[in-house]
Amino acid sequence: MPKLRSPHTFPERFLLFGGAGSGKTTTVLTYARYMPEDATMYVLDTDYSMPYDRALATDFTDCADRVEIIVADLEWESFTDTLAETIEGADPAKDCIAIDTISPTWESVQNWYLEQVYGHDLPGHVIELKRAHNDDKKAYHRALTDDMNWPAVKKEYARRIYTPIRKWRGDLILCAEAKALNRDDDEETRRMYGPIGAKPVGEARLPHVAATNLFLDHPERNVWRMTTIKDRNRPEMDRMRIEDFGLDYLLEIAGWEVAK
Repeated sequence: MPKLRSPHTFPERFLLFGGAGSGKTTTVLTYARYMPEDATMYVLDTDYSMPYDRALATDFTDCADRVEIIVADLEWESFTDTLAETIEGADPAKDCIAIDTISPTWESVQNWYLEQVYGHDLPGHVIELKRAHNDDKKAYHRALTDDMNWPAVKKEYARRIYTPIRKWRGDLILCAEAKALNRDDDEETRRMYGPIGAKPVGEARLPHVAATNLFLDHPERNVWRMTTIKDRNRPEMDRMRIEDFGLDYLLEIAGWEVAK
């Protein structure tokens, strides 16, 4: 298996989003397959089904020695401490960090805030509000919004997630779940994701963290595709069939080279 290297001076920042089975785990591990032998792919795995353990024991045994799976607890302070420790221990000159999936961290920080202020998490808070406003839906929705100090929550999220990954100077892969657009989405969101009808799940600024946003889908058996949402100065893919992320995207689209 040849190794690939980036000729670019900037680190790669990917946001991969799609439904279950769309190929996010496969894409991360295919990237790892083409990394140098002495490099490490650190994966903060938040998926309870442990897809990486299964994949590394079957289809990706050839790169198991350079993939370190970190089972990440979604409790807010535990997860962000793990992220900080991973960044501290990785080498930006050759290593890559992946978070799969980053989507539930947005709910995690909300749970953290409610526990700090009210002593219970988001589900518990919803139950309390429904009990208090059982006969008044407008009051319930107003209380649900007012009780969450969104500026404070967003500031905490930026401080513990966006700031550390912005300071990380190596390659980064963020995986997110996808959900359908709805009528309440703003104009920018509808313009960006309208053609595919789905958007990444998570904090609203998530798409801006990565220069490359790719939508993955699996429309039929043995067919996996990618669509470019944004990717600076590179050819755009429109439901392009992907057989191998290294060869089909890194080499052909992103301009990577075969290492000598």
